[in-house]
This record gives sequence, C-alpha cells and structure tokens, in this order.
Amino acid sequence: MRTGHFVAIMLALMIVVPVQGGDVRTMQATQDDGEQPDANNTTLRLWSDGSSNEWSHFGTSDDMHTEDNILEEERASGLMTIDLKFTMKPALTKKLNMTLDGEIRGQIEIYIDGDYKNGDNEGPCNNDCENLTLTLKAGATEIWSKEYGDIPLDEDHQVLFSHRIEEDQTLWDKSTANPSLHVSMKLKGETNNGLFGLGEDSPAIFRIYLSGDNSSKIELPIDPTSWDAAFQSDEMLNPPVETPGFTLVAGTVAMAMAAVWFRPSKIEQEDSE
Repeated sequence: MRTGHFVAIMLALMIVVPVQGGDVRTMQATQDDGEQPDANNTTLRLWSDGSSNEWSHFGTSDDMHTEDNILEEERASGLMTIDLKFTMKPALTKKLNMTLDGEIRGQIEIYIDGDYKNGDNEGPCNNDCENLTLTLKAGATEIWSKEYGDIPLDEDHQVLFSHRIEEDQTLWDKSTANPSLHVSMKLKGETNNGLFGLGEDSPAIFRIYLSGDNSSKIELPIDPTSWDAAFQSDEMLNPPVETPGFTLVAGTVAMAMAAVWFRPSKIEQEDSE
C-alpha cells in the first residue's frame, strides 16, 4: 500500500504544480533574410534587370540588378505607355505593424523628355497623354497615390513624397499586403523633318534611376512591435482564456484524492499494533 500512497502524492503534485512555458514575448533568435524588413532596415528599394522585369525588396543590393542602375524606355514618335510595377520579390514573410500617423517618405529620381501635357498646343499630345502617377500599395489596398503634372523636361528630377499612416492602414499582413510601387505615365515623341529634313526630332524618353545608388527608395514607418514574437505568432491573436479558480479547484480535488489514498487501512493499523 505504500506504493499506492506514493503514486497518489505524485499525482497530486502534478495537478497542483503548474507547468511553466516559455516567454512568448521574447523573439527567438533567427537569421533574418536580408531582403525582408527587420528592426534595422525598413527601407523598400527598387530593382530591375534593365529590360522587362522590375521588383522591390528591403535588401541593399541585388545580383540580378542592372549594372547601370537605370530603367529606360524611348520612342521616336507616337504614344509611349509607362506601366511599371515594383512588387516586392521575394514576397513579404512577416506581418508588419505600421505606426499610426507615422510618415512614409519616398524619393524617386526620373528623367523625361517628349510631350505629356494635353491641350497646350505645344506638342503632339491630343488628350491621350497622362501625367506621371505614383501609387503605393499593400497587396490590393491602395495606401497612397499622387499625380504629378509639373515634371520638367530634359533634366534629372527627384520626386519627393510623404504620407501619414491612417487608422485602417496600420496592419500589413504577410499573406495579403505584399508592398509594391506602381509608376505610370503616357507621353509622346515626335519626328519633325522640317524644311529640307532639317527639323529636330523630339523622342519620348522615360528613365528612372533605381536603388543601386539610393537614388530611389521608400522609408516605411514600421512599428518596433512588429518584431515581437507575440505579434508575429498567429496563435497570440486569440490567446486561450483561463477559467478563474480552475487551479484552486483542481488542487483541492487532488489533495482530497491523496488524503483518501493515504489513509491507512484497518489491516495496516492491526499490523502496526
């Protein structure tokens, strides 16, 4: 019977003594991918292979990036449509919490030539051209967009922009909010032979300087809570609710069970006499 007493006591202790888990608020040490954001890098950068592919990520370099750090299109005459989508690749693998009222700050350096203004009778545009438009998205959600109708021609120009994070823009989930910058414009070139073929051509040119030398980049106001393991864990979104008093009740029952098992039987009492 002494064995039974020992087992009962051990069962009681197992129920009463709580099991201590790890601290879910402590981020486990992991090696971050250099193309993903982290506590020391919240800058989204733009890349291209110089031809038909463009993308973005948070890395400071990219082996596939064009050596001259530019993406350029040119058309001698007629309408040229610019439609660039710098979508993050590889896709976002972390859930991000943007600071409410935090400031997005961006700079995009470009060079354009040709004509993009409708109705000024100074070029070939005939209500078919469009101003430069920049649009920042998180997945399919538009975070910010602006149209620029005063870009100077035939010179490098830096477009600066900013946006304050609004209440419904704070959570960027990794599965639905992969960031991207969209760049669009329509402009025209013109071939002007002139008298005796001495006229001066005015081709349409669009050039964007990318992130190889930090000419173009976007700073995101990622809140430090984004790096907390509790925030990254989907399980912590709905933590289990403990029943008040459960431990006390369980402990009382366990002790009662132990008392019953521990009480010496009549035979044991007689043996001890």
